[in-house]
Amino acid sequence: MKSICLFIIALLFAIPCLAQQTPADAPATKEDIEKYFEIMHVRANMKLMMDSSLKQTRQMVREQMRKQFPDASPEFMAQMDGMMNDMLNDMPLEEFLQAMVPVYQRHLTKGDLDAILAFYATPAGQKLLNELPAMTQESMQASFGVMQKRIEAVMQKVRQRIEQMQKDEKAKSAKPPTPTPH
Repeated sequence: MKSICLFIIALLFAIPCLAQQTPADAPATKEDIEKYFEIMHVRANMKLMMDSSLKQTRQMVREQMRKQFPDASPEFMAQMDGMMNDMLNDMPLEEFLQAMVPVYQRHLTKGDLDAILAFYATPAGQKLLNELPAMTQESMQASFGVMQKRIEAVMQKVRQRIEQMQKDEKAKSAKPPTPTPH
């Protein structure tokens, strides 16, 4: 009887220990995510994306302004560029990053981040991060020809299907209606 009581007591003390998370399974902290952002150059990459977006947006706005105001002066266009620059400078980059922290925390544990950061903190990991933009751009250029061929083949099939549908519609409309017996 004494050994059963000791077993039950030991079991009661062991259950909470079993339920505890291992450090690797623990949720990532805000500091873990911020370290990840630093190692992964998230801040710099967001800035580059915003700059690229500004450049594209500026071009679209210029085209729209040229259509709406064909006689716009260079000074007017310069003011438009200045407004676009002001918009970018007013973008709250730090707020964006802080809003992203809980998202990363929901998807990554402390153990996940430790493993990811261990690799990306190495010279090979840093080289990958530094080379990835160029590799992505070059890969897109290399795959463009393949994609172009596929698009042409798909468009040819679409044209053929449309032609067939048009023929089918003409054939239906050319047939006289079949009389129904009364």
